[in-house]
Amino acid sequence: MVICHACNLARVSPALFATTWMCLAAISAGIYGTWKRTEAIAAFHADKVIQHSFFVSLHQVPREVAARLLSGAALNAALWIAASENPQSVLPKAVESFQTLAAGLLVEPL
Repeated sequence: MVICHACNLARVSPALFATTWMCLAAISAGIYGTWKRTEAIAAFHADKVIQHSFFVSLHQVPREVAARLLSGAALNAALWIAASENPQSVLPKAVESFQTLAAGLLVEPL
């Protein structure tokens, strides 16, 4: 039996060609997309810079409102600790979180 190597090569070659072409097309599309995205990001200029954050808006809360919210947070933390099965493990978390929240209202950080 004689095997024609050219015939076997012809059977494999289209599949190999198609696979290679698809991989190259996907890679080149990805490179092109990355290039265009990089160009768009570099060309972007914001019309207006908004410097707004949670901490900036927290300082604008009226004092009475902030006091009532902190009081409610303290009450809720106390109820959470009291209802907990293991109050000793909950207490440090509640204290640290409450101190972080209250420190956000300070005019000057500690």
